[in-house]
Amino acid sequence: MNLKRKGFQVVISELLLFALVVILASAAANFIMESGKKGEVAIYKKGEKELMCREGIAWEILEVNGTNVTIKNTGAYPIKLSRLEAYATDALRLGGGNEIKIAGWSKEILGHLEIGNITLEIDPFSLNRSYLVIEDPCGIKDIYPLHLLPIACWIENGSCSSGVCVFALSSLQNAHLENCSAGNYQYKLCCENISDVSVSLGNCPLGYTGFLALSSLTNAHAEEYGYSGSDGFSEKYNVCVKPMFGSLTGNYTTNLSACLSAGGMPLFSLSAETNAHVGNLTQYPIVFCYSQS
Repeated sequence: MNLKRKGFQVVISELLLFALVVILASAAANFIMESGKKGEVAIYKKGEKELMCREGIAWEILEVNGTNVTIKNTGAYPIKLSRLEAYATDALRLGGGNEIKIAGWSKEILGHLEIGNITLEIDPFSLNRSYLVIEDPCGIKDIYPLHLLPIACWIENGSCSSGVCVFALSSLQNAHLENCSAGNYQYKLCCENISDVSVSLGNCPLGYTGFLALSSLTNAHAEEYGYSGSDGFSEKYNVCVKPMFGSLTGNYTTNLSACLSAGGMPLFSLSAETNAHVGNLTQYPIVFCYSQS
């Protein structure tokens, strides 16, 4: 009887010891979690990080101003600014470059659509590289140009050998125009370092620069973009260009020298403000001049 009673007490003691171990382990786990948060170490539930990396992480660099980098979280999951890595590189080495240490951040965890900042130890512009690359632990990168890639445009016979077609011309002088996809005219105005060309009714989208307006998608006369005279086209197919980096400013001038002296680039000339033919830089009095910033 005493032995049975003793065995029962041993079992009870073991159960109490097991319960104590569970309680201590739980407390330790909570302590580690809190320490991880205080020490700014990313801790995820099992499988959560893989899900976040696969489906929910998205962000972009909005601005680089000296050592300050502004970032927006465009994804579904929070991102940890403390876990980002930065380096400066050039166009040929997007897999590596000069590592730049992150000295601080405005807030460690950036929620959905929130904007925050990280502070770099050195100004990336001083490294004479083309791009700043920021990478997160999921391997997702965003690239910010440190030096503008200049836009260059020219007229080519046939399809554009490089760059993007902006519009097509029936001839090198006194030309009618058409959308590049129409396929009737052999001459093309081609531009490098352009990410997109939009030809449509209505004003140019945000971030695009209007080059001119067409009276139709083929066999068209031209009109200055934004022309508001009563004799303007009833329908305007606006030719809008988006630079790969930076922004474009386009204007029309009758002074070619003023365009060049101001650092602009003349592209073509118009015979009039509306219902115009298009020619080279010296054929007509109105010159389209663009500048990049």
